[in-house]
This record gives sequence, structure tokens and C-alpha cells, in this order.
Amino acid sequence: IDDMYLVNQNRVLSCFVEDVINFFDTNDIFYSKNVSFTGRSGFTQLFDFTFQKNKLNPERLCKVINIPNRNNMQSAIFSWTDVESTRDKNSKCLVILNDNQEINPEIISGFSSYGITPVLWSKISDYKHLFN
Repeated sequence: IDDMYLVNQNRVLSCFVEDVINFFDTNDIFYSKNVSFTGRSGFTQLFDFTFQKNKLNPERLCKVINIPNRNNMQSAIFSWTDVESTRDKNSKCLVILNDNQEINPEIISGFSSYGITPVLWSKISDYKHLFN
């Protein structure tokens, strides 16, 4: 039973989020965690991180997706489109995707078609400029 607890999806997501936090902290990337916004629907949408507007980048909202599948993609897209009009017109959305297993290319293109920037975990260093 202890082994089942370790592979629990919430626990695995928590471990992946901790890896992301470690990357941000190690690279002096400043963030706010678990930020909620009310969308047009009236529902509250939770984002794992938000990054403040600065000289180089607009406000950025970020979701971390441990298992990049169609359901998780659709949920993230809804969250972003629900709050997009309530944020500054230049605000952006980023998703950090755990790519330890192959990701269906349709997931990546699905995010891109909604103006959401997909960031593969294995290449996160290449995208560091998006978080500063």
C-alpha cells in the first residue's frame, strides 16, 4: 500500500511541480504560486505560477501539466480562454509539459493554436527567457 501512495497521480504531479520550482529557484526566476483568477464564466481558474510584467515580458500565467493528454490540454485551454479577456491585453499563457514520455504532436499544436506557449520540460533551459 505504501508503494501505491508513492505513485498516486497527485503525488507525482506534486513531485513534478517541485522540480519546476527547483528550476525557478536555482535560476533566480521570481514567481507567485497557486494564483486564482475569476474568468468570464464566473468560475475561478487556478494557475500554478504567475510571472510579473517587466521590461522584457508581459504578465505570464503558467500551468504545469504532468500528463500532457487531450483532457489536460482542453482544461488548460479553457482556463486560459476564460481569464484571457480579464487580464491585460498583452498577458500570455505558458504550459510546462512533462515530456518524460512522448507527447502527441497534436497536444503541442493544440496549445499553440490558442496562443498558449508549450514548454517541454526537457528543453526548459532553452525557454528560460520566457520566465524572467
